[in-house]
Amino acid sequence: MSSYIFIIMQELLSLILKQKSEFGNIKFFKYKGLELSHFSFADDLLIAIKGNLKNCKNLNLVLSSYYSLTNQKINVQKSEIFFPKHCQENVRKEICKELGFKEGVFPMKYLRAYISPHRLDKNHQEALLHKAIDKIDGWASKCISQPGRAILISSVMNSLPIHSLTASWTNGCVIKKFQKLSRNYLWSSSKCKKGMHLISWKNVTTRKSCGGLGLKDIGIFKYSIHASRILPFLNKEKLLWSKYLFSKYKDYHPWKPRNNIKYSWSFKCLHEAIQCLKEGLR
Repeated sequence: MSSYIFIIMQELLSLILKQKSEFGNIKFFKYKGLELSHFSFADDLLIAIKGNLKNCKNLNLVLSSYYSLTNQKINVQKSEIFFPKHCQENVRKEICKELGFKEGVFPMKYLRAYISPHRLDKNHQEALLHKAIDKIDGWASKCISQPGRAILISSVMNSLPIHSLTASWTNGCVIKKFQKLSRNYLWSSSKCKKGMHLISWKNVTTRKSCGGLGLKDIGIFKYSIHASRILPFLNKEKLLWSKYLFSKYKDYHPWKPRNNIKYSWSFKCLHEAIQCLKEGLR
């Protein structure tokens, strides 16, 4: 019952924000006719507004009235404000002072994934490698046969990158290092020693019905995950992120050669995955 009450309270906040937008009290993020006011997930809330002091004062009034109605208060210690590059320093300080939040820095970490409007540095993606190394270090002290190591790689190691691959575009170098760790552990039960490769990794990642060991090739598997994002985009489904990309790159066509438009880093990754999908459809 409490979860339903919480959802009703979130809906109340959404209605208040929508009303303030219609009356022009708060100006939310807009891009070529698309308006984005807020996202909410469980007890987390992201609000996108125009960065000026008037807007922030009106937002503060909304949050205060919401608190008086529901007794749900924003946790100031866990809240952050993210500004665009062109926002002046004095404006940033005034807004932070008005709302009582600290200024956040990209990339931010949410649900164990890094989020940034810019290309992620390899250092931010190597947390995946640290997890894999920790797993291998724990298994190295045990006498596990080679078939047992293959099962651990299939069931545990190969499940580690799924979340990061789904949440963001993982660097190819990180994927290669991850595969190297898997190979070393399979053939030498260590993260460092190369060991003697009895068969090629291509055969290892071949299906059992075709004579392989049936392990996943993460370098190829990532494209199947990316395809789940590509198909809604190609089918022009009414998703917010898909609408945004089509409004920004309206002249883009997936089956034609790339034009001279400057793409963002994330859209370049999407374009690359589309080209791989196109090769597979031939």
